[in-house]
Amino acid sequence: NTGSTNISSASMTASEAEALTYDVTGNDTITSLTINGSATDLQTTAIAADVSAGDVGSVDILGTGVSDTVSIDIDKLSSFNTINGNGGSDTLDITSTGTLTDLDFSNISNFETLDLTGGADNITLGEEAVGAGFASDVNGQGGNDSFVLDFTNLSFNDDSLQFDIDGGTGSNDVSITDASVLLGSEEQFGNNSTFTNINSLDLSGLDFGATSDALEFTLSDSLLDAWNGADTNFTLKLLSTDAEHIKFTDSGATVYEGTGAGDSGTAVTEGTFDLGTTQLTIDFTDVP
Repeated sequence: NTGSTNISSASMTASEAEALTYDVTGNDTITSLTINGSATDLQTTAIAADVSAGDVGSVDILGTGVSDTVSIDIDKLSSFNTINGNGGSDTLDITSTGTLTDLDFSNISNFETLDLTGGADNITLGEEAVGAGFASDVNGQGGNDSFVLDFTNLSFNDDSLQFDIDGGTGSNDVSITDASVLLGSEEQFGNNSTFTNINSLDLSGLDFGATSDALEFTLSDSLLDAWNGADTNFTLKLLSTDAEHIKFTDSGATVYEGTGAGDSGTAVTEGTFDLGTTQLTIDFTDVP
């Protein structure tokens, strides 16, 4: 469109919207536009570019009610008023590498899967990501990815996982943040399906507060195998003051859990430990 077009409200298919907004000039304004997706891929590149340029005031993407894939540049999520998968098993496909905070998901709903790029992504998953619906899969694909996960969204029950994170290829790290942890008993940290293709877990953001030194999160060889595969190295990062709250057993049956009342008496220290099929490296983040 090379003339002057003013649309106050419209609803159209994805292909119609792409054709329209791609040709929008500075003389054209669209203040409200609903894009109805298709059961195939909805490529939003041209639409998002026009929204960011100010040619389109408000865009709502609405899926079909079946299984849709919406592909979008990582920097363009905020360009849309709402992105609603609407029904079916829907995928939000991020097409470029970058950083996503939890607030970036505030305009997204009714999606089951989040696919990242083959590059190095930094993603924070909190309440807004839960609201977006990414309960089935968060896939890092390739690259060295970093995931930040609020402890309150980490379920220890296989049947009610908030997130199922697959780091994909590369070296992938999960950091657990924003929680005061008061253990009432000894408990395994997560379960076999919590993470896949994760090489490192950072617990330095947790506050164990008044938790007794005799109580720990346990990490087993089989658990770390499930997260990162057998015959691999897994790194656990934590504060040295929280070492009393971690427990593991090496291949020689030595139990490391600290020196608190009722503990084995063998302290958790920095270093690498052979658990059987996994080499576990302990890294104290507050020790140079």
